[in-house]
Amino acid sequence: MASYTAQIIGKSSTGLVRDDCVNTLHFNSGVNNSEQDLIDDLVAAFTQRLFVNNSIVGGITRFDGKLYLDSPGPTPPIKMKTGATYGVQTPGPREVALCLSFKGSPTGSGMPTGFNKKWRGRIYIGPLTQTTLDEERPDIGVRNTLLDLGGDIFTAGGDGFVWAVGSENVQVSEAWVDNEWDTQRRRGLRPTSRVTRQY
Repeated sequence: MASYTAQIIGKSSTGLVRDDCVNTLHFNSGVNNSEQDLIDDLVAAFTQRLFVNNSIVGGITRFDGKLYLDSPGPTPPIKMKTGATYGVQTPGPREVALCLSFKGSPTGSGMPTGFNKKWRGRIYIGPLTQTTLDEERPDIGVRNTLLDLGGDIFTAGGDGFVWAVGSENVQVSEAWVDNEWDTQRRRGLRPTSRVTRQY
């Protein structure tokens, strides 16, 4: 069984790599499937759900994808995909995100049962548009869009690929989105100026 790591990169409108927003997903495959189909499907899902169907993300020009075969040591990506570029929506604060949480269920003989924190994962969608952030809490439409994105991730690449939780190799079986915003401090822009006053 082959294991893969996919990076979905939201390319920042600043053009600086340090301002890109990266989400990491894991997949297993037991048969000879098209790795290019997997990364193509993932980039298409992020683009369709977050740009085309709903303008949820702001300050992002496109989504790109890189697929790595999991192996010891650093390895170059085995497949890449550059997404279509769209007009940039006005972002709210870059640190504000919405979390798509998920958990896995172990399958197969010899797998432990019960609950294990290692069987949970999450990705953070953002920066979000000012329009998306107009409400005190994320509305049900935005949360359902993220769950639809989760469904697209689950089926990406076809039947031979299994969305897994990290290195635990357990298949994702459930996802949820809370009605509260999340904060990702590392996604904030670096300051470019300072105002000082002496007293």
